[in-house]
Amino acid sequence: MANTPHRCSQEAMDEAASNGHFAIVDFLFNKADLFWSKSAMDMAAANGHLVMVEYLDEGGIEGCTSNAMTDAASNGHLGIVVYLDRNVHRVPWKDEALEEAAGNGHLAVVKYLVERRVCMITDKAIFWATKRGHTGVLAYLMAKKYIFSTPTQTNYWHTVLPQVTVARQEATVPDWIQDYSFSDSDDGQYI
Repeated sequence: MANTPHRCSQEAMDEAASNGHFAIVDFLFNKADLFWSKSAMDMAAANGHLVMVEYLDEGGIEGCTSNAMTDAASNGHLGIVVYLDRNVHRVPWKDEALEEAAGNGHLAVVKYLVERRVCMITDKAIFWATKRGHTGVLAYLMAKKYIFSTPTQTNYWHTVLPQVTVARQEATVPDWIQDYSFSDSDDGQYI
């Protein structure tokens, strides 16, 4: 251990940030000889520690990866999603953030990601919202006039949406699914 002080310090920093221990992070942050990893901000974002994310970002550490946005969205941390979108421009966000938020039923996060054009609505986002019974998220995504990627996927969804709804033991297929007009466009759509 004595030969790896930076690794030990990096792990301490990552864990402290992940758990929101501000005093420890502040102490470690002010040690100039530490090696900083992107994991600290990623983990703080995933666990909903907005003050920690702001502190690390404003302190000029190495930054974060796209996992910060994906995990914050997945866990419904809207404040962190907004902060990352508005302040961290060094990292390309992935559509996986929307897919995870949709799959976990975080409608406010889904709306933000779509309306700010942070992510593209994908078939996977619709699939996970449907499979996990998040009808509010599904209705929102469908209302945005999503165009399925291929005619094959259009036919698949036209069949699957009602089946999943019935499989979830809902009495009837909601009217908005039955009435949804599926397009035969060849490409997905950015909202």
